[in-house]
Amino acid sequence: MNPEPARKGNRQIIRGTMYGVTSGRRQRDCPAAYGRQTTVYNRFSRWSRRGFWKAMFPALAKAG
Repeated sequence: MNPEPARKGNRQIIRGTMYGVTSGRRQRDCPAAYGRQTTVYNRFSRWSRRGFWKAMFPALAKAG
């Protein structure tokens, strides 16, 4: 039985998402250092449905 792979931290996933957004590349072009492309995409989609991005960017802008 294969052990389950270690779960990537949210920080790595956010970096992978931001890499795609700022570089204009597709999720599948995300470097492996940020996690599997399906993991980055699935978390991005899940967080989008939950309103995470709409809450995070104003909070970052407010913090300066």
